[in-house]
Amino acid sequence: MLATFKIMEWIDVKKETPKELDTVLIYDTVSDLTISIGHLDKKGFNDWVEDEYTNVTHWMKIPTPPKQ
Repeated sequence: MLATFKIMEWIDVKKETPKELDTVLIYDTVSDLTISIGHLDKKGFNDWVEDEYTNVTHWMKIPTPPKQ
C-alpha cells in the first residue's frame, strides 16, 4: 500500500507570520542553526531558551507526529 502525505511548504514572513507563541520551524539566514524550532513573541522570533533570531525569512508549521 502506498502512503499519502501532505507536503509542507515554507511561508515567507513578508506574506504571513505565525500566531504569537505557536511553536514553528524557523529559517534564519545568519544563525548557527539555520533551521530551528521557535516561536514569535512581542520581541520577535525566539526559541524556547530565549535565543533571538533576527534574520528569519520563512517559517513552517510543525508536522503532525506519526500514527503508531
